[in-house]
Amino acid sequence: EDAAQWVANEEWHPQQKSRWLKDGRYELQVPYSEPTELVMDILRHGDSVVVTADKALAGLIRARLQAALAAYAEARERFTQLDEPVTVAVIWHQTGMVYQEACQPEAAEDAYRKSLALLTDRGLVEDGRLTRYGREVEALPVDRAWGELLVHAGAGLRVVGPQLPEQL
Repeated sequence: EDAAQWVANEEWHPQQKSRWLKDGRYELQVPYSEPTELVMDILRHGDSVVVTADKALAGLIRARLQAALAAYAEARERFTQLDEPVTVAVIWHQTGMVYQEACQPEAAEDAYRKSLALLTDRGLVEDGRLTRYGREVEALPVDRAWGELLVHAGAGLRVVGPQLPEQL
């Protein structure tokens, strides 16, 4: 509903046609000649937008989502080989978001579960919630891998940086 309200408040094209449907959805028809920007606008709203009348435009969107899934699959493979399970968990989460945008809720749920399993194996999450360790890692203003290193290092860590002159 939020996406529909936002889209309804925008003027996308001087010749656009729009209406609110009885079930609360918002229908928008926009003339276009070059689909690139329109595809990006549609994808920005994820699964809140469905292209119904223009099969060619729907095909372009489907192709973009399939390309994203292929890129995430390649990234998962590479980061798995690099033994970076937290990064793989993030990629599984992003994969779930793409499946959600593609209106494939079962595949999205499967990807989210794989992400959660990796974070659970790492000790960052338990029963769907951050553990104490996970909260300590997430609270640090650094990448998660660095956060884990810093939490494990504890009080014995000494940070060495550039020497500053005594008088500035």
